[in-house]
Amino acid sequence: MSKDTKILREASSLFMEMACIYEQMADLEESEDTKENQDKLTMLIGKMMLTVSKVQALDV
Repeated sequence: MSKDTKILREASSLFMEMACIYEQMADLEESEDTKENQDKLTMLIGKMMLTVSKVQALDV
């Protein structure tokens, strides 16, 4: 497998991970506004930022 193919596959995986995070965030938006849910949302935002940085590091 070529280097470019590996990079594209990794990017694809990261974008799917981002989609899952967005779905979880959407679910929380419809949930009750509690401290626990706010903490979960904060954690998901952090996960999203880490995932975005991984995509940027791929230099796609």
